[in-house]
Amino acid sequence: MSLNPIASRVPTLLAGRLMGSSIAQTQRQMLDLQLGFASGTRLQRGSDDPRATRAIQLLQSSMVRRDQRLNAISWGEAVLGRVDTSLSSLTDLVTEARALAVGQSDDSADSDSRAAQAVVVSSMIDQLFAEANAEWQGLHIFGGQNGGQRPFSSFLGGVRYLGSGEGLVNDNGLGLPITLSGDEAFGAVSARVEGQVDLNPGLSEGVYLEDLGGVDGQGVSGGVVELTVGSNTAEVDLTGAATVGEALDRLQAGLDTIAPGSTVATDGSGFSFTVAGADDLVVAGVAGDIGSGLGLEGTFVAGTTTAGGDTQPKLLGRTRIADLEGLTGALGSIRLENGGNIQTLDLSGAETITDLQNLIDSADLGIRLEVEQNGTLSMFNEVSGTWMSVGEDGGDTATLLGLRSMGLDTPLSVFNDGDGVPIRSGSVDPETGLPDPTADVDFTISLADGRSFEVDLSGAQTVGDVLAALEAAAGAATPPIGPAEFTAELATTGNGIVLTDNSGGVTGTFTVTPANGSRAAEALGLLAPVSGNVISGEDRSMVAVESLFTHLKALEKALLQNDNWSIERAAIDLQDDLDRLIDVRGAAGARGERLLLAKDRESELSIMEASLLGEARDLDLTDAALQLTNLEQQLQATLAVTARMQQLTLLNWLG
Repeated sequence: MSLNPIASRVPTLLAGRLMGSSIAQTQRQMLDLQLGFASGTRLQRGSDDPRATRAIQLLQSSMVRRDQRLNAISWGEAVLGRVDTSLSSLTDLVTEARALAVGQSDDSADSDSRAAQAVVVSSMIDQLFAEANAEWQGLHIFGGQNGGQRPFSSFLGGVRYLGSGEGLVNDNGLGLPITLSGDEAFGAVSARVEGQVDLNPGLSEGVYLEDLGGVDGQGVSGGVVELTVGSNTAEVDLTGAATVGEALDRLQAGLDTIAPGSTVATDGSGFSFTVAGADDLVVAGVAGDIGSGLGLEGTFVAGTTTAGGDTQPKLLGRTRIADLEGLTGALGSIRLENGGNIQTLDLSGAETITDLQNLIDSADLGIRLEVEQNGTLSMFNEVSGTWMSVGEDGGDTATLLGLRSMGLDTPLSVFNDGDGVPIRSGSVDPETGLPDPTADVDFTISLADGRSFEVDLSGAQTVGDVLAALEAAAGAATPPIGPAEFTAELATTGNGIVLTDNSGGVTGTFTVTPANGSRAAEALGLLAPVSGNVISGEDRSMVAVESLFTHLKALEKALLQNDNWSIERAAIDLQDDLDRLIDVRGAAGARGERLLLAKDRESELSIMEASLLGEARDLDLTDAALQLTNLEQQLQATLAVTARMQQLTLLNWLG
């Protein structure tokens, strides 16, 4: 390295400082390279390259998130693998159960063989219960979003579902559930008795304005209305009024200032004005839409009481029983049955819908009461493998609430777990090709006095239609059998059709006999044994959860009762379960495939990001070695120059 000519013309102290600074800078660069060799990175401080540092931070953050996502995807793959294994086992189980049902539906099967097979089905139910609570490392795969607890529990001889949601979604980046819900895998987890009565809540002072649908169906919000009678005007601010009573007080106060003696009150589900004097009352909205929402706007004729529009009060948990205009009588007791367990509940003390719900919950039968948006109530059975009935206890409370599971309006299509009642109709004589009404007879009823009559249920759609057809058939007998001799009605306690023989005969037997191969009498529960002069029919409209548990339980029950028709129905239901399981397994497999593709994609991106991170952060050893060699040479040269400068004297200067 040549001596800087300037250095030879500057003071020795300044030259030493310059050389020292150069040496320190070179040594610092060498130190950074040596640290880079030790750490494998080219940046020791963020200030070395701010832009590269920012890029590294972003890449590292993205890689951390990607690693988390890859872990979630791998976990999801493992869980779905366990799901597939369980669904495979369930498919095999249902296939075996259906084959058993088909084999036992043959007329050649006897009661002993069916009883033996019922034991096999019972073991299948135990296997099903165990598989329904399958887990993967503590996560229950059929619990929906609630995978931390066993989703199915034994209850009243059936199975109750405790899970919730559609399925657990982890951080897999696809929003794919990795677990299944109980209804997705096993069918429905509840079944209901749909309410038949619009309870039509009325408007009372305690009703909250927010509980009103409003005349226009848009709800009710705050606002100001203007009352005008003759030349007198008053504005009434209804903003902040919480209840109907508060709104009435404010409106009445406004009326008192302009039309003394006039009144405002509730009338059914709306407001009404009684206007004193000779001038009409005109109500107009000034601010907001509360006037139109409450049906207050318009002209109310003087000297009369005029009602406004229907404010459409909603049926809610806090709705008072006393406000139910659709309830045409006082509440008494109802009879609830589920899984053979019976409870009689006195509802007379209930003041609100919530009170009714709490009373039903207190029975602990796996039955709950829900409010529907259409103003009706529904009763739900939450237990698979049990049959629920909502009946009367000597009164009409269940009917008044529209909750009786076997009422006059109950459609026959819901009987026998939705299989309905097979009724003969439209029969044709095979020889003449003409209609044959005699072949449409479903059963014959014989009285104890020896008389009998045929029953044709063609056209019957509801329980009420069946009762009417029974009485009509009795009246059409020869000689006619009047209401005093034969009655058909609903049971006063519980449910079922009750036939009563008042003929007073002793020579015959009161019986119901199927005709023309019809199963209508059996499906209606009318083949029950006679007790005295009464045949108390079975309740065939009981509500069951349409699930795999229920269908296996029904098969077991049918085998024990040697009921060929019910065995055939169970086989059909199990085929539906098998089809559903195959579809669900396919859907779960598709989720697994999507996770696998996502895993491959994430792995490729992870490799790409690692490469980019290496380019931005890692030290190029070859380039760094060359730099270090150059710096060493530079340091040696600087030290040499510094040594020469330290040897200069005044003579060198003068020379």
